[in-house]
Amino acid sequence: MSSWPPNSTEEVPGAAARGATAPDAASPSAGPFPRITLRVTREPGSCRVEVADRDVGIPPEDLERVFDPFFPGANGQLYPEATGMGLYLARAVCTGLGHALAITSERGRGTTAAVVIRTDTTTALRPAVE
Repeated sequence: MSSWPPNSTEEVPGAAARGATAPDAASPSAGPFPRITLRVTREPGSCRVEVADRDVGIPPEDLERVFDPFFPGANGQLYPEATGMGLYLARAVCTGLGHALAITSERGRGTTAAVVIRTDTTTALRPAVE
């Protein structure tokens, strides 16, 4: 079995993870940047990449719909630039490539996005949108 990727966990300032240099007043995370935890683990036939924050989290009533097109959720509705398309498109790309994307969140504690990347190449690509 290959040694890539190594199982690892690293915590970085949210600003570094986003490539930002200063707080953005229009961001839900205005003020001190939340810490971002990056975790990579190997699983049989796949690699799991998790990105977790300790920010406002997603309200439980929104969690079921975060992958719906044009659904910005309660947090996104506070910002006019939110389109509600980001997670929809991210999941469509992952699905089209034979990967998986999942979100877990707890309001007031943070959100974790997990991408499971297939490492076996025997699976045919799936349609991005069904």
